Amino acid sequence: MSKKNIMRRCYKRLGKFLFIGYCIVATQWGFGSCDGDCLNGKGSLVYSNQDEYVGTFENGLKHGSGTYTYANGSKYTGQFEEGRKHGSGALFFPDGTSYEGEFENGLKHGRGTMIFANGDKYVGDWRLNLREGEGTAQYFGGAEYIGEWKKGKKHGKGTIVFIGGRTESGVWDSGTFIGAQ
Repeated sequence: MSKKNIMRRCYKRLGKFLFIGYCIVATQWGFGSCDGDCLNGKGSLVYSNQDEYVGTFENGLKHGSGTYTYANGSKYTGQFEEGRKHGSGALFFPDGTSYEGEFENGLKHGRGTMIFANGDKYVGDWRLNLREGEGTAQYFGGAEYIGEWKKGKKHGKGTIVFIGGRTESGVWDSGTFIGAQ
C-alpha cells in the first residue's frame, strides 16, 4: 500500500472519529442537529448558523447527491465530494442570480450557465469560479460577446455583436479591446 493511501485511510478514520465527537458535542451544546444517518448514509444536518444540508454522507461529510440551503436563502442542489460541491449542480441566489453546471472543489469549474439578476447571461467555460476559456455573454441591453475569456475578463479573440446587428471582431486584453483582427 502506498504512503498516500495509508495517509488517506488515517485521515478518514480521524475524520470519522472527529465527526462523531463533533456530533455528540454539537447536539449537546446546541451547535446543530442531525436527523438520520449523518455519518454514512442519508440524513439532514442543521448547522448552528441555520444552514441545512439534506442528502447523503460519507465519513461524516456531504458526499453524493444533496441539497444545501444557506441561511441567507441561497440554495445548491447537486453533487458533493468530501464535503464540497463537486460535479453537476445548480446554485440559486435570493436576488435571482443562478448557475447551473460543473463544480470542482466547491468552485464553478468546467462548463456552466450563469444568469445574473440584471438579465445578463454567460454560457461557457469556468475555471476556479471565473469565466475562462470559450464562452458567450449575452447582455441585458441586447449586445453579445462571443469569444475567449481569462480570469473573468474578455481576453484573446472575440466578436461583439451590438444592438442592431453591427459586429466587431478583434483581440481583447484583460477586458480591453485592443484592435480588429
